[in-house]
Amino acid sequence: MGMTLLAMASVSTMKSLAVGFDPLVAVQGLTYSGDLKTVLKWMLTEREKSRPDFEELSSSLRSRLPDPKAAEKLSRLATVQEQIKNSHEATAIIASNLEELWSLTLLTKWQLPTSPDLAHPQFYQRKVEVQESMGNCTADSVDSYPFHYMPITEFVTDYSGDVVKTLIVEKTTSNESEFTLCKEIAAHFGSFRPCDRTQRCMFTVNKDHSTVTISEPAVSVATVLVRLMPNSPVPLLPHAIFRLGSLVLKVTDITRTSLSIEIPDVDTGHWTQYTYHPDTTPIRIGRKAAPKTLAFEGKNLSSTHAQVAWTGTHWTIEDLASTNGTWQHCHTELSLQRESDEVRLVSGQIVSYDSDQYRFWLRA
Repeated sequence: MGMTLLAMASVSTMKSLAVGFDPLVAVQGLTYSGDLKTVLKWMLTEREKSRPDFEELSSSLRSRLPDPKAAEKLSRLATVQEQIKNSHEATAIIASNLEELWSLTLLTKWQLPTSPDLAHPQFYQRKVEVQESMGNCTADSVDSYPFHYMPITEFVTDYSGDVVKTLIVEKTTSNESEFTLCKEIAAHFGSFRPCDRTQRCMFTVNKDHSTVTISEPAVSVATVLVRLMPNSPVPLLPHAIFRLGSLVLKVTDITRTSLSIEIPDVDTGHWTQYTYHPDTTPIRIGRKAAPKTLAFEGKNLSSTHAQVAWTGTHWTIEDLASTNGTWQHCHTELSLQRESDEVRLVSGQIVSYDSDQYRFWLRA
């Protein structure tokens, strides 16, 4: 699906290429990477053998999308191969149907509440998936990109060398202020699955070259927390749950034009919703009352603890070097009955489970 995903990312771009324009000239002026331009040129050529095979795309997606809506929409693609034989109509038809497929894929895979805005798209893919699509190779730009999701236009083909890094796992000692070594993974691939007293797996950490991820099994109450690295913004995702000291923050609704979060009152437990727009951010959260600040009397909350902001393409949350940290649950409110999505771990990051803490390092 790697090439298919890149092809889908160019949907709105192709829509703007009206019949009569030279597609190769139009693509050359776009602000995309050279690799993406190559894919666009390949898609827009008039040679029939170079166009996407919609029967193949439909078959590939059908096996991955169990949603009933998927079958209904994919059934309408049966006649596409015949339609695009007319080169004068091919560009518009390809663009329209790729948009349908891409929108459907996003809706199903990431459970988006509504169709994505394709007028001004910036498509993202999880860094873990980028690593998987590259097999045993690791792209420098993927490793260095600071967020869990990265724009498709960041993909590059120059891979780094096959350097083995060792994953160091440490656990807090009895005094809870020191860490001691409990696991080393020197191979390219490996896993770490600590168990509790009942021999139940608490979480799973997977190492794939320089990519380290963590996930929590299906639970009734989310328990595994990943501490955000200070002053390193991470993207906000729908239904994500964070802890700032004893304060809980839930993402209830998120679009390009607004963000809604809920925070309960520490004393009464009553949840209050706060809604923000790009021009009203950044918003700080802490104990200190100030303009554009949500002030709470939460236990273990710093005066300026964390910050929510709009980057121009997505919403983020950032820990402002708080004393007790900003923590992200592996699970969202919607994923408790299944294994959580993977969360990327960076070197030095701390994970909390019940009263235990683990720290992960990558050593060259």
